Amino acid sequence: MKKIFGLILSITLLFVLLIPFSSVSAYSGGLANGKQAILSSTLWGEGESSLLATDNNNKTGISLKSQYLIIDLGSSYTVRSYRFDATGSIRWDMYNSAKGYIAGFGTSSYPMNGSVFQGFSPNSRYLVLSGTGTINELDVFTGSDVPAAAQKLNAVGGESKVTLSFDSVANATSYTVKRSVKSGGPYENIADMIKDTSFIDSNVKNGTTYYYVVTAVNDGGESTFSNEASATPKAVLIPDPNPTTEPKPSEPDENLPGDRAIVVVTMTTGLEKEFDLSMKEVNDFIVWYESKQAGSGPASYAINKHDNNKGPFSSRKDYMLYDRILTFEVSEYSK
Repeated sequence: MKKIFGLILSITLLFVLLIPFSSVSAYSGGLANGKQAILSSTLWGEGESSLLATDNNNKTGISLKSQYLIIDLGSSYTVRSYRFDATGSIRWDMYNSAKGYIAGFGTSSYPMNGSVFQGFSPNSRYLVLSGTGTINELDVFTGSDVPAAAQKLNAVGGESKVTLSFDSVANATSYTVKRSVKSGGPYENIADMIKDTSFIDSNVKNGTTYYYVVTAVNDGGESTFSNEASATPKAVLIPDPNPTTEPKPSEPDENLPGDRAIVVVTMTTGLEKEFDLSMKEVNDFIVWYESKQAGSGPASYAINKHDNNKGPFSSRKDYMLYDRILTFEVSEYSK
């Protein structure tokens, strides 16, 4: 008899050692982990206690036959995710410490294959499962509140890039940037785990308009979309400091003595340059200077030196740089 008992014990130990470790502790870390479950024929009634649905081993389980399985989490928690490995038709409900109903899930509204699914159940203390079927393992988990949506998203187009900026979100641990070529989406993720409140999208084409939204993320989940912002990257035109086309002053009428003036340009170095020009040349110079002062036009202007054209040259010109001019004075000849 002792030999038969010893043989049975050896086979039993061998079977236990062959259980895959992946099935053990597959549900560890949750609020229901290791908690006693009460199997009762009525809600809140007395019944048999068991750990077979909370023992981190989905090879064991509890069968329900139009019964209730009640688990006291010990304190009130905000439950945000659930995990359930079962078969049959089983309802899942959460109750507060006063045994008041908070939230629940029907059999068809959640996975029963062990996948984690999201939900929200504040002030939850009791987990109640009811119906008919087999519960192999279950657990519930808490986490941070889902962050609010990011605000004031702004997009600025540049040379082959778009620069995004937005306000930071409290309790967000990272941000995800989403993009579309159509206003309102659909959007695709182009960057995640962004820690800063700014981002440069360099995977763009000049001339194409892009639409962006941002979501805030933490362990509680992902926020709704921010406001949409759009931008069109484009090539930056840099004025040519030595343009190939220059204002061509017309030759003055030599018969009109009042059609000329002396222009004295004072440079930022203190150097003064004097030119004897026609009024057409003077006006062209003034138009260039005022346009450049308003933010447009070439950075330099060529003044014809006329009588100072010494030597075997077809022409001589003095190029005036806008940012080197301190002031200038025009003295028109008397008519």
